[in-house]
Amino acid sequence: THLQLGGTSVTGTLDGLGRLLPALRLLDLESCPLLGGDAEGLAGSACLEHLCLRGNKRLGGALAVAVGGSPKLEHLDVAGTAVRGTLADVAPGLRHLRVLSVENCKRLHGSVHHLERCALSLEALNISCTNLSGGPSLVAAKARTAFPKLKPIQALCCPFFASDGGDDGSDGLATLSQGHHASGHDKKKFAKDIGRLGKLLDV
Repeated sequence: THLQLGGTSVTGTLDGLGRLLPALRLLDLESCPLLGGDAEGLAGSACLEHLCLRGNKRLGGALAVAVGGSPKLEHLDVAGTAVRGTLADVAPGLRHLRVLSVENCKRLHGSVHHLERCALSLEALNISCTNLSGGPSLVAAKARTAFPKLKPIQALCCPFFASDGGDDGSDGLATLSQGHHASGHDKKKFAKDIGRLGKLLDV
């Protein structure tokens, strides 16, 4: 079952949706400005594989509760929402996750290293403009083994995501960071990193 309502004026909340549509496999509610409430209403969506709630800034709730009952989830995009929690709570049930975007989710916390639980399947990761922590050097060191499918990490404007100050040496893994208070040197490095990301993504 697929439900695609992205960009529409659908109103209300997600309360009880997981129980009402237990066979739902794809849910796209990107940029529905009148949608509110908690994403926790999706709890119980055992068949869900693709979930996009991007751009719904009024949508909150505990992310771990929302997706905890969706072990088949492969694509999770909650960028720009008000979901809360830690990656330590979210990651354990997402062993098949291929794409994760939590860009601009300011209420999410924790270290990206918890994503090692879904490392064998993870292909794309966007944690830009978040408060998530971690270090590119550690992630890059494990890229060939723990994250064999991972493409560039987008981690721009993450004040707690430490920079290693140089190329990570991994194949196709861009580990980019930029703090809120950038020096002239940092700005030049930031511009260089943007260029690297563009080449890796062929844009």
